[in-house]
Amino acid sequence: MTPDKNGITERLLVYTIFVSLYVQSVGKGAVFVYKVGYTIKKGGFMQIALRWRSLALQYLVVLLTMMSLASCGGATKNMAIAIPAINTHEDKSAQTDVSSLPRSIAVLPFINRTDEDAAFEVVRRTIFNHFASKNYRSLHWKDVDRRLKAADLYATDKLDAAKVGDLASTLGVDGLLYGEITHYDKHFFVLYGQVAVGVRLRLIDRNGKEIWSGEDIVRTHAGGISTTPIGLIMNVISAAYHTRDINLFRAADELGREMMPNIPEPARLKGALPPQIKQVVHDGIGRVLHYGDTLAVAMEGEPGKRGFVRIDGFKTIDLVEEQPGFYTAKYNIAPGDNIDGAAVVGVLSDDSGIQNEWICPIGLLAIDNKAPEAPSGIHSQTVQHGLKLNWDIAEEQDVVAYEVMVSDHAQGPFAKLAGSKDNHYTDSSAKSFANRYYRIVAIDHAGNRGESSTVSGGVLADARLASAMELPETLPAVIEGIAVLRSGRKYNLSGDSSLPATSILLIEPGVIINAGSSGSLKVFGELQSFGSKENPIRINGGKQALVLSSEHPVKLQGVIVDGAAIAITVTAGAPEIMDSTLMNNRYSAMEISGVSRPLISGSRLEGATSGGVLIMGKAQPRFKRTSFKEMKPFHIQSMSPYRIDARGNSWYPAPSASTIMGDVDYFGGTGATR
Repeated sequence: MTPDKNGITERLLVYTIFVSLYVQSVGKGAVFVYKVGYTIKKGGFMQIALRWRSLALQYLVVLLTMMSLASCGGATKNMAIAIPAINTHEDKSAQTDVSSLPRSIAVLPFINRTDEDAAFEVVRRTIFNHFASKNYRSLHWKDVDRRLKAADLYATDKLDAAKVGDLASTLGVDGLLYGEITHYDKHFFVLYGQVAVGVRLRLIDRNGKEIWSGEDIVRTHAGGISTTPIGLIMNVISAAYHTRDINLFRAADELGREMMPNIPEPARLKGALPPQIKQVVHDGIGRVLHYGDTLAVAMEGEPGKRGFVRIDGFKTIDLVEEQPGFYTAKYNIAPGDNIDGAAVVGVLSDDSGIQNEWICPIGLLAIDNKAPEAPSGIHSQTVQHGLKLNWDIAEEQDVVAYEVMVSDHAQGPFAKLAGSKDNHYTDSSAKSFANRYYRIVAIDHAGNRGESSTVSGGVLADARLASAMELPETLPAVIEGIAVLRSGRKYNLSGDSSLPATSILLIEPGVIINAGSSGSLKVFGELQSFGSKENPIRINGGKQALVLSSEHPVKLQGVIVDGAAIAITVTAGAPEIMDSTLMNNRYSAMEISGVSRPLISGSRLEGATSGGVLIMGKAQPRFKRTSFKEMKPFHIQSMSPYRIDARGNSWYPAPSASTIMGDVDYFGGTGATR
């Protein structure tokens, strides 16, 4: 048959075969057409064969897409399709007397000569398995890596530059198997995957003589879902390993089967050959197991033998031949099981005790039931947006997260607040002066939780509170530096106490100041008070309880002045008086003078015998959301040339010309009339 100019005849023929066979048997048609091309190739019609095989692969993609859409997530045995690998192979072997061949071999880490970054270690481990079937004493690849790292020869550049004799001596072997990844490409479409891998292998004795070299490229094609014991586990680990990594393993396996028969080996003693093993897999790949998990292991090999798996440094598990040639086992992880990166080795033994071993090349096994240590160095600090918790980084390398729990009480109960991958967390819900208790728990990658560490802390409304000097019980005549009155403490103000312009006074919630009949705190510096409705600051009595004469920031928050002659006197600056109460005043609630500009908001002025608020000089106070009650004989008397803004307040009794005197705008408040 000669293809026409446009290849139409070939395409129609292949397409017709596909449609026909798809109707009869979904999976078998694709394999048949592919093999038609393979048969023609062997018959000598190279050009037609190659084009037929290419067309078959194109239609296979379409077929698999149709199958995946039709299945809608279901799968049957008929869906699994496997196509023979396409490979090109070339090797050469020196004329070597088998008696002079090395006896012990180390399979070195493969060097990647491609631009791709893939899991090529799978190729090396798979080749190692196949090479281990040769009559050499093969040094385990884990021992090879350990010795190379100890000698600082593991890096690619150092491995490339090292002399053969030096490497052989370091590894304690007679020969070396060098490997290079020379080719790699991949194509994936729905359930269909295609990977091509090329390797170059060289077997060198310790004197540098090349015994054998070979080069091969294998292209694997796979799609569908397998239902064999091996395939079921491969389906599971496909969720942890990317499809390309599974196909990379399959390509490496095909490479090993293609190349190993051509490698010379020392003569064997007469007798039976060890049982053949094809594959060993386990479903612990890509995850860390712990108590409650189940490990599934499967081995494919010669039927009718005794099979078991050996987990290095851990234990041996017997396998059961579930189907002819398929050996399986499941192991329930116990609380005390702990291993880190152990190889899973399948062993097949015949009746005479001759054994063969095969290491699962895809991944090592990790079981972790050891809980991390409790976090140390935990402390809290106030930051702009809340309370920041810090702790030391865990010494265990496998800690992946921390859980932060919180309670308002030292004994709990504690509720989960957040998770953090870092060794710090900021609680933005923490409130000033509200102490909270925190527990921090470290969690490792297996989900093990360690013991908790506890710390208490509260947000500081002002960072200076942490280092401010606490004043004595009797306030001094002059307050110097940065000083603080601590929450819950009682202080005496028996006379005048002055805060100079260079000083700062911070007052925490819950402070009580007993000012007697003559006490007065005169403020020329910065004053910050942090009272609240739930936990106010109280000043009992006083002559002029607070005299505010400062151009520095002054903020009175949540202050109750009860029974003073004059609660607050303002002579300068722009102090803020918020959510405060001035009550039972013997004379006035406030006297405001000079050019001061105070803001009184959300406050309550109640009870005065000489007038509520007296405004003098060129003062310009503002009153917002403040209640005036039982101020005798007036609520406000203003002698300032400026109009006073007193809108939006409440008055009892209602404002009138006799209770509001001077230029005061009080419209819009409760009880107000115009």
